[in-house]
Amino acid sequence: MRNAGLVILSFVVLAACAPRHAPPNAPMRSTGMGIDPYGHTRLSEMRDTVPPDEMAHTQRLLAMLRKELVRYADPAAAERDGYAREGEDVPVGALKHFFNYANYVKNFDHLDPEAPPAILYRRTKTGFELAGVMFTAPITSS
Repeated sequence: MRNAGLVILSFVVLAACAPRHAPPNAPMRSTGMGIDPYGHTRLSEMRDTVPPDEMAHTQRLLAMLRKELVRYADPAAAERDGYAREGEDVPVGALKHFFNYANYVKNFDHLDPEAPPAILYRRTKTGFELAGVMFTAPITSS
Protein backbone atom coordinates (compact mmCIF):
# COMPACT_ATOMS: atom_id res chain seq x y z
CA MET A 1 0.00 0.00 0.00
CA ARG A 2 1.39 3.39 -1.00
CA ASN A 3 0.55 4.97 2.33
CA ALA A 4 2.18 2.24 4.44
CA GLY A 5 4.83 3.78 6.64
CA LEU A 6 3.59 7.27 5.94
CA VAL A 7 3.88 9.47 8.96
CA ILE A 8 1.64 12.46 8.67
CA LEU A 9 3.46 15.68 9.16
CA SER A 10 1.18 18.66 9.33
CA PHE A 11 2.14 21.92 7.76
CA VAL A 12 -0.41 24.36 9.02
CA VAL A 13 -0.42 27.72 7.41
CA LEU A 14 -2.49 29.71 9.87
CA ALA A 15 -0.77 32.85 8.68
CA ALA A 16 -2.29 32.37 5.25
CA CYS A 17 -5.36 34.34 6.27
CA ALA A 18 -4.06 36.54 9.05
CA PRO A 19 -2.17 39.81 8.75
CA ARG A 20 1.56 39.62 9.40
CA HIS A 21 2.73 41.10 12.69
CA ALA A 22 6.23 39.64 12.81
CA PRO A 23 9.15 39.57 10.39
CA PRO A 24 9.12 36.53 8.08
CA ASN A 25 12.04 34.86 9.88
CA ALA A 26 10.66 35.32 13.41
CA PRO A 27 9.93 32.11 15.33
CA MET A 28 6.28 31.14 15.09
CA ARG A 29 4.23 29.46 17.76
CA SER A 30 0.99 27.86 16.67
CA THR A 31 -1.97 29.59 18.25
CA GLY A 32 -4.36 27.29 16.47
CA MET A 33 -3.97 23.56 16.45
CA GLY A 34 -0.75 22.93 18.37
CA ILE A 35 -0.51 19.43 19.79
CA ASP A 36 -4.10 18.41 20.30
CA PRO A 37 -5.65 15.64 22.41
CA TYR A 38 -5.57 13.38 19.35
CA GLY A 39 -1.80 13.79 18.95
CA HIS A 40 -1.97 14.17 15.19
CA THR A 41 0.18 17.26 14.86
CA ARG A 42 3.93 17.15 14.79
CA LEU A 43 5.80 20.43 14.55
CA SER A 44 9.14 20.73 12.80
CA GLU A 45 12.16 21.69 14.85
CA MET A 46 12.89 25.41 15.02
CA ARG A 47 15.91 26.63 13.08
CA ASP A 48 17.90 29.75 13.90
CA THR A 49 18.19 30.71 10.25
CA VAL A 50 16.53 29.81 7.01
CA PRO A 51 18.58 29.86 3.80
CA PRO A 52 17.53 32.81 1.59
CA ASP A 53 16.40 30.56 -1.28
CA GLU A 54 14.14 28.55 1.06
CA MET A 55 12.71 31.74 2.57
CA ALA A 56 12.00 33.17 -0.89
CA HIS A 57 10.27 29.94 -1.92
CA THR A 58 8.21 29.93 1.28
CA GLN A 59 7.15 33.54 0.71
CA ARG A 60 6.07 32.68 -2.86
CA LEU A 61 4.00 29.74 -1.58
CA LEU A 62 2.35 31.91 1.08
CA ALA A 63 1.51 34.58 -1.48
CA MET A 64 -0.09 31.97 -3.74
CA LEU A 65 -2.04 30.48 -0.82
CA ARG A 66 -3.35 33.86 0.32
CA LYS A 67 -4.54 34.57 -3.23
CA GLU A 68 -6.23 31.15 -3.57
CA LEU A 69 -7.89 31.13 -0.15
CA VAL A 70 -9.94 34.27 -0.69
CA ARG A 71 -12.51 32.18 -2.53
CA TYR A 72 -12.93 29.91 0.51
CA ALA A 73 -13.92 32.54 3.07
CA ASP A 74 -17.33 30.83 3.09
CA PRO A 75 -17.18 27.10 3.97
CA ALA A 76 -20.01 26.48 1.48
CA ALA A 77 -17.60 27.42 -1.34
CA ALA A 78 -15.12 24.82 -0.08
CA GLU A 79 -17.86 22.20 0.05
CA ARG A 80 -18.89 23.03 -3.53
CA ASP A 81 -15.27 22.39 -4.57
CA GLY A 82 -15.15 18.94 -2.99
CA TYR A 83 -14.09 19.66 0.58
CA ALA A 84 -15.97 17.71 3.26
CA ARG A 85 -16.20 18.35 7.00
CA GLU A 86 -14.14 15.74 8.82
CA GLY A 87 -14.72 14.36 12.29
CA GLU A 88 -17.06 15.40 15.03
CA ASP A 89 -18.36 18.91 15.58
CA VAL A 90 -15.98 21.23 17.42
CA PRO A 91 -16.60 23.83 20.15
CA VAL A 92 -16.39 27.60 19.59
CA GLY A 93 -12.75 28.60 19.13
CA ALA A 94 -11.57 25.20 17.87
CA LEU A 95 -10.45 24.39 14.34
CA LYS A 96 -12.54 22.26 11.99
CA HIS A 97 -10.92 20.39 9.07
CA PHE A 98 -12.58 20.43 5.66
CA PHE A 99 -10.72 17.74 3.69
CA ASN A 100 -10.46 17.11 -0.05
CA TYR A 101 -9.15 13.61 -0.82
CA ALA A 102 -8.49 14.39 -4.50
CA ASN A 103 -6.22 17.26 -3.43
CA TYR A 104 -4.47 14.96 -0.96
CA VAL A 105 -3.52 12.70 -3.88
CA LYS A 106 -2.38 15.73 -5.95
CA ASN A 107 -0.08 16.80 -3.11
CA PHE A 108 1.45 13.41 -2.37
CA ASP A 109 4.73 14.09 -4.20
CA HIS A 110 4.80 17.89 -4.17
CA LEU A 111 3.06 20.82 -2.52
CA ASP A 112 0.43 22.40 -4.76
CA PRO A 113 -0.66 25.73 -3.21
CA GLU A 114 -3.63 25.87 -5.58
CA ALA A 115 -5.06 22.61 -4.20
CA PRO A 116 -4.59 22.32 -0.42
CA PRO A 117 -5.74 18.96 0.98
CA ALA A 118 -7.35 20.58 4.02
CA ILE A 119 -8.84 23.97 4.76
CA LEU A 120 -9.13 24.91 8.41
CA TYR A 121 -12.02 26.95 9.77
CA ARG A 122 -12.32 28.28 13.32
CA ARG A 123 -15.71 27.68 14.91
CA THR A 124 -17.44 30.91 15.94
CA LYS A 125 -20.74 31.54 17.70
CA THR A 126 -22.36 32.09 14.31
CA GLY A 127 -20.58 29.53 12.13
CA PHE A 128 -17.01 29.29 10.84
CA GLU A 129 -14.25 31.70 9.82
CA LEU A 130 -11.34 30.82 7.57
CA ALA A 131 -8.20 30.10 9.62
CA GLY A 132 -5.71 28.53 7.19
CA VAL A 133 -4.74 25.39 5.35
CA MET A 134 -2.98 22.14 6.14
CA PHE A 135 -0.74 20.01 3.97
CA THR A 136 0.47 16.52 4.80
CA ALA A 137 3.80 15.09 3.75
CA PRO A 138 5.82 11.90 4.18
CA ILE A 139 8.27 12.10 7.09
CA THR A 140 11.12 11.82 4.57
CA SER A 141 10.25 15.24 3.19
CA SER A 142 11.59 17.21 6.15
